[in-house]
Amino acid sequence: MRSITNRHEPTEAARVLLRAGPKVVAVTLGDQGSLCVTKDAIIKKEAFRVNVVDTTGAGDVYSGAFVYGMLQEWPLDFVMEFSNAVAAMKCRKFGGRA
Repeated sequence: MRSITNRHEPTEAARVLLRAGPKVVAVTLGDQGSLCVTKDAIIKKEAFRVNVVDTTGAGDVYSGAFVYGMLQEWPLDFVMEFSNAVAAMKCRKFGGRA
């Protein structure tokens, strides 16, 4: 994101991307959870604490869960919680396909 927005801080970078037209910008923050920025809100959700074996694919899993939740028309804070949970579950197994 930094290479696209020229911003280091995730919230600032998300705000720059928001100006390009999307209604929501989601940012994964690894073991710090995730962040979503809309025109009206900034929402941060903490990561679930799990016994991490491998983080390969966690961001992809988060993205897939996020899209699924948005398609279900769930509230954004629930979509984030769900996505963090699914990504955390992935991290408990080795490899990108577990």
